[in-house]
Amino acid sequence: VNETMERAMRNEPVVLSRTGVLGDVSSRYAADRDPGLEQEWDFKRLAEMAGEDEWECYVCPSREHKFMVCDDDKNSHGSYYHVREPQVEKMQCKFKDFVQCAQTWREKSILFDAELLDGSASAKGSESFAPSANRFDGRCPEGLVTSIQQGIKWKWLDSFIRSQRCDGVQSMRLVAGHRDGLQPARYVLDDSIQLQVNGRRRVLLIPPAYSFKGMYPYPVAHPYDGYSMVDFDDVNYCQTPAFNAVRGVSYILEPGDLLFIPRGWWRHEQGLTKEHVELDIGLLSVKRARDCHASALLASRRIEERLAKIEGIHHIKHWLKIIAEAEDAHWIDLSTVKGHKRIVMAQMVRDEIDLTLGRGSWQQFLRTMLDGRLDPTPWLNISFREPLYLSDKPVQVPDTRTDIEREFPEFFVAKLKSEGYDVDYTPVSVFNPHHPETIAQARPT
Repeated sequence: VNETMERAMRNEPVVLSRTGVLGDVSSRYAADRDPGLEQEWDFKRLAEMAGEDEWECYVCPSREHKFMVCDDDKNSHGSYYHVREPQVEKMQCKFKDFVQCAQTWREKSILFDAELLDGSASAKGSESFAPSANRFDGRCPEGLVTSIQQGIKWKWLDSFIRSQRCDGVQSMRLVAGHRDGLQPARYVLDDSIQLQVNGRRRVLLIPPAYSFKGMYPYPVAHPYDGYSMVDFDDVNYCQTPAFNAVRGVSYILEPGDLLFIPRGWWRHEQGLTKEHVELDIGLLSVKRARDCHASALLASRRIEERLAKIEGIHHIKHWLKIIAEAEDAHWIDLSTVKGHKRIVMAQMVRDEIDLTLGRGSWQQFLRTMLDGRLDPTPWLNISFREPLYLSDKPVQVPDTRTDIEREFPEFFVAKLKSEGYDVDYTPVSVFNPHHPETIAQARPT
């Protein structure tokens, strides 16, 4: 136990199995059994508990199976990083409707991802980290709230959270999906605990040291902010060559397992069973030293946000290149007010990096931060076709019918079917006994 806690304190992920935090009925003695969420939650029971209120779900094509959620606030028309046609759609539905879609849909995949806690309620001022009833979202029925409060062994979980010097539970998300549902690599700047309630999932964790050395995070102003540019299913090494050096650690979570993920670590998650449910608990105010590589992510975000306000999103990379190569004097006119502001901006960028990562580290960090990033992302719009463009002409297929196929269309339909076209036989033809030109004999009635 001490070794595990020390690893977590060093900002390393850990998995704890058979802790009983979600219940334990393994004992052969009834008095020692302690049921919890592991025994109480599956799709059917959750559908009964969740009530009639609607929650947010994500839908994507089954052939893609990637739930890469687009930030609508950053995806305005005409913006520098505009994604014309996001693959993931957002929809509001009841949990029982989600279950029905997850079990019956074949062409589309669906993921349930709902925040259960009310962000405006305070998390401090309590001896226990167990969320009180008034902290839950108003859509949560009383039965669901009671199940969470009693189905998790909060006394044990409190001791683990306090050992990591956290102030409490900041958020709690209920995530449910089906087999092969994939949440692509993304990072979170807060510590979190994942409780696997039902089913099995594979979680690939990548250290924050690879954030700018192979993971290529999207820019802060991008609609896919927080995700990696690398498609793990089909890596483009010409576009992201440094990904070849990335290494991580993989876990397969079983029901009842607890996974602690330190802030800044990349997580790539995939469902392995036809239904899986997990609780993702975000922790509040971590009072321990931050990993220097996680600090680099935070510093890069601050720099991009400030330069976007001063120079605009289009010019972030241009000015970071100038600052990285110390070419300020060649580009800035010190006799103007705007030039003075840019000198202050350049010094602010250097100071931000030196204070966060160490004195003299600004140049090397800026070069790695710029590598392969902060450019438009045209590959996200490569399959988009604007229906109003006059250049979109219909595709002309040559007529390859023989004389027999022209005279008897059924032969041509059979040929098209063998080539993979979705066509049906015409109901009126020369093979129809009731057609005036039929060559078949009408059956006696």
